Amino acid sequence: MTLCTTRDPFAHLPLELSSEIFTHCIPPYGADYARPSYPLLLLNICSLWSQIALATPKLWANLYLRIPIPSMITPDFIQHLTRWLARSQSFPLLLFLCPKENKAKQGPHPEIIQLIAAHAHHLRELRLRCCSYLVVFSGSPSSPPLHFPILKALVAKHLRRDRKVLLTSDEFVDILLGAPSLSILNVHMISIISSSPSDEQGSVVHAALTSLAIREDIYRSDSDSPSHNNILSLLTLPSLTRFSVQINRTDDIACLTSFLQRSSPPLRKLELTSAYHNMAYDSNYHWNPNAIERCFTLLPRLTALEMCGPLTAMQDVLISLLGGNESTFLPHLAKFKIVRAFREQVGWYVGVANMLERRADRMKQFSVLWSGHGLGPVSTPLDAQWEVFRVLEGRGMRIELNLG
Repeated sequence: MTLCTTRDPFAHLPLELSSEIFTHCIPPYGADYARPSYPLLLLNICSLWSQIALATPKLWANLYLRIPIPSMITPDFIQHLTRWLARSQSFPLLLFLCPKENKAKQGPHPEIIQLIAAHAHHLRELRLRCCSYLVVFSGSPSSPPLHFPILKALVAKHLRRDRKVLLTSDEFVDILLGAPSLSILNVHMISIISSSPSDEQGSVVHAALTSLAIREDIYRSDSDSPSHNNILSLLTLPSLTRFSVQINRTDDIACLTSFLQRSSPPLRKLELTSAYHNMAYDSNYHWNPNAIERCFTLLPRLTALEMCGPLTAMQDVLISLLGGNESTFLPHLAKFKIVRAFREQVGWYVGVANMLERRADRMKQFSVLWSGHGLGPVSTPLDAQWEVFRVLEGRGMRIELNLG
C-alpha cells in the first residue's frame, strides 16, 4: 500500500526530520519484541514510512526482549531477532532481557549469547531479569568473556526470592573489567560470595563508575553473609557519587572505612541496608561510635543519607554526631531518611529534635518511615518535640514521620 504523496506530510520532509519524528514515539522501556508494536507498525503503513523506519537505526536500538523457554527459541525466532538488531547498525543499543516464564529456571541460551556478542561493541545499556546472562562478562566453557567498550549502565535484578542467585567475587570483578566505561552498576537480590577463602588479589581500579548498588534480599534468613564486603576490599572507585551497600556487622563498618580511604570518592548519596533478622544483634548496641565517626568523616561531600532495616543503634550514634558537630561532621548533609526504623523509646525524638534544630540551616528533609514493623505500639514525639518540628517546617524544612 502506498499513501498519496500529496496527502502524506512525510513525503515532503527531509529524511533527518521524519526520522526524528519517528524516534519520539519510542516507548521509554524499549520496544517489546514479543508483541506487534512500534516500530514494527511503521513497516505496515506504506512503502515510504517503511523506508524511513529502516533507515533510522535509533528505532531499533531499544529492545525489550521476553526470552521464552528453550523449546520456544526456534530458528525463526533467532532469525527475526537477528534482523531486528541488525537494523540498529552501530547506534548505541539498549537491551532489556526478561524471562517470559518466571516459574522455571532458565539458563543462558547459546544463540542469545551469540547475538549479544555480535552487538557488544555498541551496547550502551543492559538490563537483566535473566541473571544467568551475566555469564557474558566472565565467560563459560562454551563462550569466552565479552568486552563491552561503551556500556554505561548495567542493572541485574533477580525476580524470585525462593531461588537464590549467587555471583562470585571474581565474576563481579569480571563485570568491571569487561566494561571499562561503565558508570552505573545495580545488582538486586543477588548474593555475592567469595571466589576463594582469602580473595587476596590486588584492588581493581574502575575510574568511570559513579553509581554502585549492591542490594541483597534483606528479608532472607541467610542475608547476613559479609560477602559483599569482600567485594569492597577488591575495589577502588575514585569517581563514585552514589552508593548502596548492606551493613550487618561492626566489621562491615571497618571494611567500608577501608574502601573509602582507598577510593576517596566524591560520594553524594549513601544508602545503608541491613537484614531484618539482625534486630537482636542491633539491640545489643555493638556499634562502635568511634568507628562510625571515622567512617563518616571520610564523606565530607555527602548530601543524602538513607538507612533501611534494623540499624537503630547506628542511627543513635549518627544522630548524636550530627547534633554535636554540625560544622565538621557531614557538613553538607541535606536529606536524612530512615526506612523501617525500630525505635521504642520516647527519648529518641529528643535527640532528633535537637539534631534538626542544630542543622536547621543545612538539613532540608528528614524522614522516618514505617516504625515498629509489627513489634507493638510505637512511641510518638512529646508535645515539645512536635512544637520543634512545626517550627522547623515553618522555616522550610520538610519533616515526615510515618508512625503507622
